[in-house]
Amino acid sequence: MKRTHFLILLAAFFMVMAMSCNNNSGTKANDQNDTIPVGLRALNEKIGDEPQNPLFHYERAKWLTANGRYSAALTDIGFAVDKDTTNADYFVTLGDVYLGLAKFQNAENAYLKAIKINPKNTEAILQLAKYHLVFKNYDQTLLLSAQALKEKPNSAKAYYLAAFSFMEKGDTVKALRNFLKSTELDQNYFDAYIRLAILYTKRQPKLAEGYFKTAIQINPKHLHAKYLLALLYQNNNQLDKAVVTYEEILAADPHYKTAMFNLGYIYMAEKLEFNKAITYFNQAIGEDDRYTEAFMNRGYCYEMLKDYGNAKADYEMVLKLIPNYEKAIEGMNRLDRK
Repeated sequence: MKRTHFLILLAAFFMVMAMSCNNNSGTKANDQNDTIPVGLRALNEKIGDEPQNPLFHYERAKWLTANGRYSAALTDIGFAVDKDTTNADYFVTLGDVYLGLAKFQNAENAYLKAIKINPKNTEAILQLAKYHLVFKNYDQTLLLSAQALKEKPNSAKAYYLAAFSFMEKGDTVKALRNFLKSTELDQNYFDAYIRLAILYTKRQPKLAEGYFKTAIQINPKHLHAKYLLALLYQNNNQLDKAVVTYEEILAADPHYKTAMFNLGYIYMAEKLEFNKAITYFNQAIGEDDRYTEAFMNRGYCYEMLKDYGNAKADYEMVLKLIPNYEKAIEGMNRLDRK
């Protein structure tokens, strides 16, 4: 029942409703302006002064893309590209926007166009490499990363993408070497430290702990990194550290259900404090009323406390969610013998 898996995400694309900019005068407009981030407000003012300048539309598209507002960004970068079809950077951003909108073929075409305009544009090459990584074209990613390094030998991103490809191909030695190189070139490369920590989790847990802590220091608000650190502690029997770390996660996000579940598991399986375990399983079920494992473990806790009625109810719920679930059937059979 111990949960040792680590989720490695290749890429995530989120669609966000476009933010409309109201230029009406009066009190209402002033109120709206007060809610616009300073960076975006400055770009809006630039475009207001020079509405036909593609550079300002490009800059606003980059800001919108970085903040997940892909539909609005598409309007701006589309304007910039129409005004200047020779700027490779514009097409790179167009590709990024299409990726955000999950228009993958359009994204690839935009990156290829950028490279055609400027074959030495390393950002275009690397974004195309990242595109191929998403679709598991690892050899193509490696070729493009090597191409980028010829143009920019100190590109941490190129080494990172190569490392990820080697990792997925099963070449751990080359993956570690390239991840380490990426952190040498960029000491704040959060993702690289996370990957290093994951790769070292089984072979050198102490080293993995250090990499997780470095990543968390770079980005203290990244709760999944802290969750992976807590799992590392839990899986290496450092239970007090695991409990403290899970509790820190819940203090930052009271709805983090897997942290609740894992705390429940520790108190159930390791500390044998069944009432406390039930408290955490209750919280996890409160966040997800189809959390099968939480029902299963809570039922076991009730069984250990000789509260057979609640134990039976939880095992029945498990079987309702997953018919013929073996452990729930075993639990019901135990209850029948008592």
